[in-house]
Amino acid sequence: CRYLTEVILPKGVTEIEAEAFSRDDKLEKITLPGSLVLIGHAAFNDCKSLDIVVYHGAEEDWKKVWISYDSPSLNTAEFSYDE
Repeated sequence: CRYLTEVILPKGVTEIEAEAFSRDDKLEKITLPGSLVLIGHAAFNDCKSLDIVVYHGAEEDWKKVWISYDSPSLNTAEFSYDE
């Protein structure tokens, strides 16, 4: 999936597998469901264009999501939450 620019994960998804979007340098925006509990190792590694993360949950819930290492793109993206 190296050419995706936007991804919307549906309600009910609980996990993003390791390296799921790794090296997709075109990915700019991802929408994540409030049901998410785990983001696997390097799921967003080298997603250099990832600028926007929409999380369908509260900020407090996002802080409970277990994010494995090597997804630095999540640290620099702009987040929005449903409160």
